[in-house]
Amino acid sequence: MTFLYFNGCSYTFGGELDDRNGQRFSTLVSNHFKADHLNDSIGGASNDLITMRTLEFLENNICDHAIIMLTHCERVHLNKKLIPTKDSIFYENYYNDEVGALNFYKNRYILEQEFEKKNIPLLLLQYHNVYADNIWSRNCKGKLQ
Repeated sequence: MTFLYFNGCSYTFGGELDDRNGQRFSTLVSNHFKADHLNDSIGGASNDLITMRTLEFLENNICDHAIIMLTHCERVHLNKKLIPTKDSIFYENYYNDEVGALNFYKNRYILEQEFEKKNIPLLLLQYHNVYADNIWSRNCKGKLQ
């Protein structure tokens, strides 16, 4: 049987749905294709966390296809002992659109490379368009849905 791997933030998790397990995208797609699946998403996840959890999954598991939705660029995984992520100091003093775009495309590149290396088809989606021209974006594959 086909096994699908899903990851993302609350939109992939189905956090806003009345019947999260029955109505979320991963369940609907898996039911349509009569496939087993794992929805590894977490509400509020950053692209860093989505990438890290996906790489951890791939260390000891395989899947036939992966569907991952990257989230808002503003969500960055930080050492909370130094800068709590909800602390406005980070966003006022350190974050800008360039930092967000670099981080977004770095994570996207890592995911594309890992799935290509393992020869696993990957469907990457993005919640918001990210426009940037940087070394990471130039090495990514095409445009995302």
